[in-house]
Amino acid sequence: MIDLSLPKSPHGYGLCGQDLRYPSTTRTLSAIFVGGGSLSIRCAQTAKEMGCSIPAVLPTDDVFRAWATNLGIRCYDNVEQIYEFLYDVNVDLIFSVVNPVILPAHLLERARVGAFNYHDSPLPRHAGTHATSWAILAQESQYAISWHNINSGIDTGNVVVRCPVSIASTDTAMTLNLKCYEAAIEGFRALLAMIIAGADLQGSPQAAPVIMPVGRDGALPLSYSQQRLWFLSQLDEDSTNYNIPLGWRLQGRLDRVAWRRSLDRLFARHEALRCTFVAGEDDPQVQILSGDRGLPVVEHDLRDRPDAQAALLDLCQEEARTPFDLAREPLIRGRLIRLADEEHVFLLTQHHIVSDGWSMGVLVRELSSLYRAFEAGEDDPLPPLAIQYPDYAAWQRQWLSGERLQRQAQYWRDTLSGAPARLALPTDRPRPAQQSFAGTSVPVVIDQALTRGLKRLSRQHGTTLFMTVLAAWAAVLSRLSGQDDIVIGVPTANRRRREIEDLIGFFVNTLAVRI
Repeated sequence: MIDLSLPKSPHGYGLCGQDLRYPSTTRTLSAIFVGGGSLSIRCAQTAKEMGCSIPAVLPTDDVFRAWATNLGIRCYDNVEQIYEFLYDVNVDLIFSVVNPVILPAHLLERARVGAFNYHDSPLPRHAGTHATSWAILAQESQYAISWHNINSGIDTGNVVVRCPVSIASTDTAMTLNLKCYEAAIEGFRALLAMIIAGADLQGSPQAAPVIMPVGRDGALPLSYSQQRLWFLSQLDEDSTNYNIPLGWRLQGRLDRVAWRRSLDRLFARHEALRCTFVAGEDDPQVQILSGDRGLPVVEHDLRDRPDAQAALLDLCQEEARTPFDLAREPLIRGRLIRLADEEHVFLLTQHHIVSDGWSMGVLVRELSSLYRAFEAGEDDPLPPLAIQYPDYAAWQRQWLSGERLQRQAQYWRDTLSGAPARLALPTDRPRPAQQSFAGTSVPVVIDQALTRGLKRLSRQHGTTLFMTVLAAWAAVLSRLSGQDDIVIGVPTANRRRREIEDLIGFFVNTLAVRI
């Protein structure tokens, strides 16, 4: 057995950031739920966790009624009672967790932001309570859960959020139901996150379409995030600022054939790792390398070296400081360093343009699964990927374009208009004319007692712990700089759609938070 661990990078590189999947809002949203069973409870709990208040519910069974009663939430028996309750008090949202349900228009008018309906089995040839059973019997490979916009008293059919569910050959109606249940929860999280972020979801032309595979015959575009890094790489072609170096210490007997096969399979599985970026006539384009070439790995044997540890450190530094050629070579590479018969160090370096912090979790999880299977003489245990990163990039370019892109850009121009160009900190030396990236870090430890106090303060003000600490950090920067207008860059995981959660790729974005 191999102990696959992730020690702190010998190069001092760390992946840190905050996933602002649920952005802060200036006021607490209120929501009414219509539905029953555990799905309604889970959705309502999720809404409360994300900062929504629930003044009332219309339960369709005793399970949901008991849950709401226990929390002191008003329960009503029919639509008219809820309407009377809302006669003088508007709510922001109405969620129907019943499949399907028709709510009267005069009730929906009380929702200031909108009304949304959970929908199971959007496949036209399957419908009803036993839809998952029919999907199994029909040997379907794909299912889906969606949340629709409700308008004028009916479910418009306009999909706001769709969560694809893959049907495995081993699935039963019960296991598929469980998958759909979790997909419905994640779809609701994504829906509410978009609402909190201020997305215009009424009438659903704003609803993003499903990410579908695109052909590989024509030119493939870069995502907006990739184009940003590609532009920076053109300014400094030999830069290693966006290298992501990782190091693992492998303890125990290493099956080198299984290890090599696992790396090659991972390389072939994720097209993002096989992308190169070349300059086109107008815009850069993506070219995908063949998966048969395998992940490039260099091997070193230090078993007979008396200076093995010093040599290891040199190899680590050399690996981290070696730039990538974005146009010609794979943007991932490895080094297997043998220190003893049952001790190895494996260095894996990726360029940020094909990977991010979330991807590290995907990579480690899949590499571990592949190695265990191949070492045991089994086949690849990983399910096929429905889409690849180039499909996402093409979808993003198509979706975020035209008037929608102009509206988004105008929002940021307005938000950052007049913002200070830099933070005037009182340093002991002048700011250099050219950024060098030379620096260091100062560790700050927040003990358990202070952490409890911060969490308590956050609960009192209805904010996340991250937002509370960010406010404190802004106050510190304001005092040090003497500025009362501060802009802080906040990294976000930027994976707001379920179908991209299992992909390796560069999705991360940085939000400019003006305080």
